[in-house]
Amino acid sequence: MNNKSSDCIAQCYILYGTYVKKIIARFYSDKDEIEDIFHDVFLNLLHAGFYNDPHSRKTKNYIIKATRNVCISRMRSEIIRQKYCNNKNPVAFIDIETVTDVQSKDIGDTVIDGMIVSTLYDVIDELEHDEQKLILDKYFHNKRYIQLAAEQGISYHCVKKKLLTINKKLKQKLINALT
Repeated sequence: MNNKSSDCIAQCYILYGTYVKKIIARFYSDKDEIEDIFHDVFLNLLHAGFYNDPHSRKTKNYIIKATRNVCISRMRSEIIRQKYCNNKNPVAFIDIETVTDVQSKDIGDTVIDGMIVSTLYDVIDELEHDEQKLILDKYFHNKRYIQLAAEQGISYHCVKKKLLTINKKLKQKLINALT
């Protein structure tokens, strides 16, 4: 790594930093993870011995491709990790106390919330496995549509359409369960 490379990286960091963060935000919603990936992108550029004119279109395109590659690589490794964890522990569950904030409510509200969450889980359990996974990933693990699309190998719009259909199904099942 030479001095010219680190100067170019510093200028690119200033010029394209917010743009790179916006690209990463398309893939991830967690601010800490965005920041972590952001620094990984520029560290990868630095270790690659990258140096060019920071104002050129070629440099900007290279940074965009490097950013997307880091994001996709992270998503793939996360998918592999999840598959490994799911194979080790196929009966994964979410603790009800993490869904309901027990410390800030009185006992009556806590019992009611617990009953609501319990009913919700019962209704979710009635869904097909793929539908359950999609609902849990979207609403309990706060994954973005683009992450879900990448994991399932389908388009963003198909994920939205599937979730809309599943939400209608859930709503109908909840109405039937509560009546």
